[in-house]
Amino acid sequence: MGNTNATSASTQGRINNSFSSNQPVVFHHAHGENIRLEQNSAVARRIESFCKAIVFSSRPIQVNEKVMIKLTEISNSWSGALRLGFTAHDPVTFQSNMPKYACPDLTNRPGNWAKALGERYAIEGSVLHYFVNSAGEVFFGIDGEDKGMFLSGVDTSAPLWALIDIYGNTTAIEMVDQVRLLNNHSDHVRSTERSLADLRQLRLTDITLQPVEETELASPVRSRTTYFSDNWVPMDFHRVAGPNAKFSESSMSIAARATLNAARALVFSARRLETNEKCLVEIQGTDNTHMDSLTFGLTTCDPATLQQWTSSFPEDPECLMDRPEYWVIKKNVVTSPATGDELSFVINGEGGVLCSVNNKSYEAIMYVDATQKFFMFFDIAGCVTRLKLVGTSKEGPVPFSADEELLATSAPMQPDSARNHEEDTDCKICFENPIESAFCNCGHSMTCHDCGVKLFKSRDPQCPMCRQPIVNVIRIFRA
Repeated sequence: MGNTNATSASTQGRINNSFSSNQPVVFHHAHGENIRLEQNSAVARRIESFCKAIVFSSRPIQVNEKVMIKLTEISNSWSGALRLGFTAHDPVTFQSNMPKYACPDLTNRPGNWAKALGERYAIEGSVLHYFVNSAGEVFFGIDGEDKGMFLSGVDTSAPLWALIDIYGNTTAIEMVDQVRLLNNHSDHVRSTERSLADLRQLRLTDITLQPVEETELASPVRSRTTYFSDNWVPMDFHRVAGPNAKFSESSMSIAARATLNAARALVFSARRLETNEKCLVEIQGTDNTHMDSLTFGLTTCDPATLQQWTSSFPEDPECLMDRPEYWVIKKNVVTSPATGDELSFVINGEGGVLCSVNNKSYEAIMYVDATQKFFMFFDIAGCVTRLKLVGTSKEGPVPFSADEELLATSAPMQPDSARNHEEDTDCKICFENPIESAFCNCGHSMTCHDCGVKLFKSRDPQCPMCRQPIVNVIRIFRA
């Protein structure tokens, strides 16, 4: 995404003199061809299709000023949700050649920054806010609750207009009057530099809201059935964890979500994993009233370096991939999990990340840089409420073939033998064209040829799944 100043000093001065932060923010008259503005430009509605619906704020947005948007209409006919961000270009400059998509059409150009909002946040009637701080970090929240960092790297030296792509299932939004509903200046910006004392108080508050019984944590609801025959060397979780993670007093290998209706229950392995070293975890608690499931990930970041920042962990762990370290994430790594299910993970010599559920065949779930050493981490999310890190083992070879590596999809694994073999063939960027390209050298296939080429020509071409550099894009043909 671009970080070059798009406005000259003289232009910047002219823009700053033309607009006042006291002016109400509505939508700019320059917008995508499928947009209709209503209610004195306070409401933007996509009138057809699922794209060509980019809108901008009517004036530049100040640093730490919150852009507030009400999601007034949601449709179940489309996939994907809003794309949010900022642009350093006056929206008038786009009027004669408005891009079809914010991502990647605009974000591949200098001076534009945007990212997709998770579909789970696209709830009709919700009020979304986001803002950029002086460091160029964009934070967001829903209904007044901060959710964490959304993206980073925004150049704040030039005027910035809010950039919103009314994409996918979101069909109409309203620009909310911030002055009337919310003081949106810096004294309401949540600091990302809380002291350790504040962090401890935050954790204590979270735990007090919905405490976890220590006896329940220390004693699983049933004796563990060992599906795997390996001899496991015990391993603990790292002492640094998300603010909603609670460790058992008797064992640092058992962690739970302190408040069931809250997120940010991230836990890390105490050390980096070796190549071909299996790591076993056991699901010790579930609550089927919650959607989604366990999130698994790998990072080169030493959790000890995050100790001062855990209170700012994002609600959506995918936002961690905006950090400078290497992060890869697999959400819903197991579907329909049950208490007692065991998951074994291993990184092989080719960088394939494999998972076996209850000692069934190992399957590839992602691909990473085999030259790196990774900490493993989990977000104890959704229906999974408690997790035990059983240990590690280097016994025996891991069955795996190159074909499995290239054909591995993002579909979640299931503990039982029933698998959904329906193939998702939509491009994961435009959701319009079929998947018809593959990235070299990782082999992942998830985009149409046009989007794949655009991604390859971007400033830092990386595979969205494994973050390996893209050295070429090849067209593939399906039978």
